[in-house]
Amino acid sequence: MSIPIVMPKLGLTMTEGLVAKWLVQDGDRVEAGMPILEVNTDKA
Repeated sequence: MSIPIVMPKLGLTMTEGLVAKWLVQDGDRVEAGMPILEVNTDKA
């Protein structure tokens, strides 16, 4: 089952981000507030 993930803005001008690394595997249980991925943005 897939569930959409809404990513909060990480800066005032952020318009997009790229998933750099998944921190959980397919089928893992996750809880609210648990980090599941790392994101790269256009701002260093």
